[in-house]
Amino acid sequence: MKINLVLTAYFNAEWKYAFDPKLTKKVDFHTSANTVTPVDMMSITGEFVLEYIKAIDTDVLHLPFKQKHLKMTLLVPRKIDGINTLIQNLTMVHMTNLHRRGKARPVNVQLPKFKIDSEDDLKKPMQDLGIHDLFSNVNISKLATSKGPLKVDHIIQRVVLDVDERGAEVAFASRTSLKPQHIVVDRPFLFLVREDNDVYFAGRVNFTP
Repeated sequence: MKINLVLTAYFNAEWKYAFDPKLTKKVDFHTSANTVTPVDMMSITGEFVLEYIKAIDTDVLHLPFKQKHLKMTLLVPRKIDGINTLIQNLTMVHMTNLHRRGKARPVNVQLPKFKIDSEDDLKKPMQDLGIHDLFSNVNISKLATSKGPLKVDHIIQRVVLDVDERGAEVAFASRTSLKPQHIVVDRPFLFLVREDNDVYFAGRVNFTP
């Protein structure tokens, strides 16, 4: 008997600082160097950690969630068509740099609302890691009422990530005389949802026109 296992994760945590829905507006997102598509662009001004990694020509922005230590790290290439180069050059050395804790400073952030809904078959990746018995005859009778040899034919993982304006607090940067920096996420970018050094979700965002 063949069994398909389906793993589903849904993530929609609240930001620590809310985006004001009244500031959300349609803005062109560069899906490539020559094409754009309108997206709902959120906006907020507050004190965030924004760094630049010269080796990969990328701005790195850390947006905290309401949950302690949980944040979304955005990797935004400086070049509109720089996403593929970023992915190719993103080594573990650079990943280590993402965990540096820079100093929060006033930043105006413009970030598109987006929703990731992906589904992947983990059978081959698990086999590549040396897990083979699970996909042949294996004793998992407690998971099924049928008698006879059982095996897992597929392990389907589905992840839904929903990013919008909702947050827990209002961000203010007016207590400082420093002029806010600006980052406009209007090109393909990478994101990581992480807690300290643990990455729970990671992906690439590029809106299809």
